[in-house]
Amino acid sequence: MSDASIRVVNLYAPKGKPGPALDIYDTQLTGAAATPILTNVTFGTASSYVHPRLLSTFGQKTVELFALPAGENPATPTANDDSKGVGGLIDDGSNARITIVLSADTGSVQIPGPLSGLSTSERVESGDDGQGAKGPAAPPPPAGKAEILVDQSLVPQTGHSGIYLLIDHSCAPPLNGDPQIKGLPYIFNAATSAIQSAFAIFPTTAGTHQVSVVSWPSAVTPTCKQLVKGQSPMSVTLAAGQQSLLFVYGSSLTALHLLAVPIQPSAA
Repeated sequence: MSDASIRVVNLYAPKGKPGPALDIYDTQLTGAAATPILTNVTFGTASSYVHPRLLSTFGQKTVELFALPAGENPATPTANDDSKGVGGLIDDGSNARITIVLSADTGSVQIPGPLSGLSTSERVESGDDGQGAKGPAAPPPPAGKAEILVDQSLVPQTGHSGIYLLIDHSCAPPLNGDPQIKGLPYIFNAATSAIQSAFAIFPTTAGTHQVSVVSWPSAVTPTCKQLVKGQSPMSVTLAAGQQSLLFVYGSSLTALHLLAVPIQPSAA
């Protein structure tokens, strides 16, 4: 087994509708019997971390994962056609910890099958995937504090003026927010800061917090009071020193959802 820790987030929604629950395998499906390493990963959820088996590919130690609709028998002749590769890594011994995100490809060319248009991307939380991507996902929080790392890559790109994240009704901006938008929790343009992270970093304290995302359609910058009125909060619990990935996703800007996926402080 690999020392790498990998989990899967299922946000696969073809044509804006939640896709099937998935079984994940750590071997290619060729019509032979196989046992999934993860079972029934439903839409809008994250799996636990697992340690997939190591393969040998061109002399390198690798991990390869494949998805199949939950419950489908991998020993059937159609399983190879129905399955889809969902990523992996070259195991270089760095004890990598990776979240693989499954989503829908927005392109027009799709291979037929039950997982048509399934797209994958990875978030390297720590270590190295052996292919150039390295962790950590963001600098660690100060001692006794916690952080929410907002991933907005799955927000529908249909034109908007801003998306904001409120923690316990606060309009405090992210640590690496857009310097042109002061005093508001604007989640875009995180890459404009000197802080090395692909996520907007919102500091907070240990404990349970009410977190909500508000899409603002107007070109006129909102006030904090206006954002607070638009809340629909969910609870997120963090331990001291912990970070949590917070995925913002949905079929439209008026139907956004949140999925909080805590990053474990050490490999599972």
